[in-house]
Amino acid sequence: MSVNFAVKRTPSSMELSKRAALRTPSEPELLPGARDERVSGDRLINDDHRDQLRQLLESTLVRGSIALDETSKARVLANILQIHQTVARIRENYLDLGRCLLRIYRESVEVYEEITRKGSRILPFDYTVAIKCRRIAEAVECGLLPECALPAAYTTAYEIATMDETTLRLAEAKGLIRPDVGRNEIVRHKQATRSLVQHQVETVASLAVRIAQMEERKQAILAEAQERVAKIDYDIALLAGRKAALNSAQADSEAHVLFPAS
Repeated sequence: MSVNFAVKRTPSSMELSKRAALRTPSEPELLPGARDERVSGDRLINDDHRDQLRQLLESTLVRGSIALDETSKARVLANILQIHQTVARIRENYLDLGRCLLRIYRESVEVYEEITRKGSRILPFDYTVAIKCRRIAEAVECGLLPECALPAAYTTAYEIATMDETTLRLAEAKGLIRPDVGRNEIVRHKQATRSLVQHQVETVASLAVRIAQMEERKQAILAEAQERVAKIDYDIALLAGRKAALNSAQADSEAHVLFPAS
């Protein structure tokens, strides 16, 4: 089950006709995003972001050799600003959902598990959405995932939130932790990192086997050496005994010569 956040109702054609008929000539037409142009303190689109988008639009028009008058350009920019604001609200919505679920979880794990179990109808979304949004809120709260880097899609944010530390650090190094990252990019990164880690584990395991084999070989060599040393010691002892016997015999012979028996 999928959930759409911050979906705006589209007016019917009759409603649009009534609005057009009731608008007075003195009433200026409010362009999409015009409110955002007037309110400089808007926390969703600040002045720096607005200026950056304006510059990007200008460079896009130049690159494509597209001629637009200032009025048309202002309308396009206003709609781009509204798109960015809508995406920011979507991001806030699923994070707010996750924070609410996290607070319920901390109040009572039993209650949380009951209201989020499969088949429960107390929440207006599927239990998988609850699990993902809560996990995202946990990642943001503990500092693993910056709120400003959250993607627009909660499914993409969940893929990031479920990364282990190694995978997350590699993703940061590759510039993947950003608001406009696609889910496919994150999934491919996780798969590649999983293969890399698995290869490293296998290499470590093979090295461990080789070390064990070499240790066994060393012990065998030591045992063989000790056996050979013991044999040499035995031979030395035999030779020493024979030498002692010869010395004793020689001493007896010399004594016999010097002191012959009467």
